[in-house]
Amino acid sequence: MGRTTLVDAAAHRRQPAPAGDAEALTGRERAIADFVARGLTNRQVAQCVHLSPHTVNYYLRRIYGKLGIRSGVALARYVHDHGLEPGGALSSR
Repeated sequence: MGRTTLVDAAAHRRQPAPAGDAEALTGRERAIADFVARGLTNRQVAQCVHLSPHTVNYYLRRIYGKLGIRSGVALARYVHDHGLEPGGALSSR
């Protein structure tokens, strides 16, 4: 019979990427992040910034990569945790 190797699953969990810096975001990315943090859908954001929903999705993937996050919920949390409240510091840079 073959050998079975036990692996500690906790040791192999994917670690979250370190939080990036909001300074790395462009003005357009900051505006989109601000709208998402307010709870708007991609379609609503697209209407606000006069882009297609597909283009908004493209920007969100870039934002997620720069900030080391993976979702709109994580983006809203990042904005809140870093004092970048919607309509506040993030959109004014």
